[in-house]
Amino acid sequence: MKKVGFRTPRYYATIAGLTMFLLLTGFTYFWQAGSEANKDLVSVVVASKDIPAGSVLKEEMLKVEVRPKLYINKDSLKKESSVIGLKTSLPILKGEEMTSRKLELKSNDTGGLALMVSKGNRGFTILLDDSNPSGTILVPGNHVDVLATYDFEISGQSETETILEAKEVILLERSDKSGQCIATLLVAPKEAEKLAFAQANGCISLVLCPVGVVNEASYYSKQQEDKGDM
Repeated sequence: MKKVGFRTPRYYATIAGLTMFLLLTGFTYFWQAGSEANKDLVSVVVASKDIPAGSVLKEEMLKVEVRPKLYINKDSLKKESSVIGLKTSLPILKGEEMTSRKLELKSNDTGGLALMVSKGNRGFTILLDDSNPSGTILVPGNHVDVLATYDFEISGQSETETILEAKEVILLERSDKSGQCIATLLVAPKEAEKLAFAQANGCISLVLCPVGVVNEASYYSKQQEDKGDM
């Protein structure tokens, strides 16, 4: 006759102890993770309601919340006074943090513009006249290729080349009277030197890039660097 296995009280005690150990270990892990996240808290400005694009921000549209620094956007704005009166360039949802990337800043608002320039980069301003139609279709957040056209007096010929690819437009201001447009691009210091040379010796044009071209541009830049090292 086949014997039926018998489980002793010690067996059940072992299983219960192991289960309790695993539960306590998991609780301790998540408690420590939460404590680490809440260790550094900062105040950020958020939308108190849904805000459409093109809205002028007023005090009743905003509120300040304290959130873990680990989870906030690096471009989040910390003071209501820094955003009141500015216009939104993109829709902002209720509870969403106010970031400089979603606001239209004026060219004389140097403090706000500086917030949009990430560490290690520079904001380079380009003046586009009415002969350059790209300024009429761009909005902040778009990415553009930068073309430089040089005229050679001796040969009477001209040459156009792409000097930068997929650079982000962080500020755009248009003048209804003159037809001119001021575009500020986010570039690296060496790229700013290229732009300064092209602006002084030729004519700069901007070409709108499709969505998702940023990674392609990074690949292109890496390929160019590799060729330069050979």
